[in-house]
Formats: sequence, structure tokens, C-alpha cells
Amino acid sequence: MKSAQSPSSSTKHNLDQNSNDIDDMWGDDREFELGREWQRRHDELHTIGYHEGLSKGQEAAVQEGFTVGFKESVSVGYKWGLVKGISSALAKLPDGLKEKLVESLEARDKLQMLHTSVSSVSSADALGLYRDEILPYQSKAYSEPAEGVSSSETSLDHISRCNRLGSYSEELEFLLQSSAIEVHSAVA
Repeated sequence: MKSAQSPSSSTKHNLDQNSNDIDDMWGDDREFELGREWQRRHDELHTIGYHEGLSKGQEAAVQEGFTVGFKESVSVGYKWGLVKGISSALAKLPDGLKEKLVESLEARDKLQMLHTSVSSVSSADALGLYRDEILPYQSKAYSEPAEGVSSSETSLDHISRCNRLGSYSEELEFLLQSSAIEVHSAVA
């Protein structure tokens, strides 16, 4: 006897077979689409990560440059302010008091000339002097040590020593050594 399949079981078998055929037919395309989607997202996230890393690196470099520049400029600016303030204060004192503070006539005359010279430089001009003198040094500092600068000498020491604003500070310090004026010019 031949076993008879019921129409419903035959239909079910055909539907299952058709479903498998459809899965087989679309299976490769779905895998292909998923692979393309994965690759697209991978590339997109890779690009985003690259840009974020580049941005963070630039921020770190800018911050480091700012920190170094700030330390250098604060010291020079502070000393410039001391020179300007002290020379102005001494210039405004009565002659009798100047004589008591700075005994040497030559030193008093040099202090007056220093005041005249410093007074002729505005704050904007002083900033320009600093910028014009520091930029050439900074470009050399990153490529090779400056001539006459020992390896133990910091860039700040070299900058203070070689620029015009630093020379005003050194001149004031030298002139005040023979006076009764005591200045604490250390920058913390």
C-alpha cells in the first residue's frame, strides 16, 4: 500500500521547501549587505577616531606651546614691569631722597637715563620687542642649540640675557647694587 500524504502535510512540506529556497536565494545577498554595512561603519568610525586623535594631538601641542611661552613671557614681563615701576618711582623722588638712596651721582644719572629710555617704550612696543626678539630664537631652539648657550642654561635664561627688555632689567639690577634699595625680583 501506498501511503497517502494528506494535502495539508504536502502543502506544509512545500512551504518549508519554498522558505528554504527563499533563504538560500536571499542569504548571500543579506550576508553581502551586512558585510558592506559593517565595512561602511568600520570606515566611518575609523575616520572619526582618526580626526578625534588628530584634534587631541593638536590640542596637546598647542597647550604645551602655550605653557612654555607663558612661563617665558611672564618672567620677562614681570621684570619689565619692575624696571618701569622702579625707574619711574626713583625719577619722581625729590633730589634729597634720591641722594640718600643712591649715593653716586653717576649711578643717579644712569638711573635717570634708564627711566627716560624705558618711558619711551610703550607697553605695546615692549610686547612687540619681545615678540620680534623671541621668534627667531624659538625657531632655532627647536632645531639646534643657540651659539654661546650652554646645555645647562635654560631658554628663559638665554632669552632674558639676550633681549633688549632683559638688558633693561640687568642694567637696573647693576645700578641698584650700589644703592640702599633692595628689590626682590624672583618670579615663582
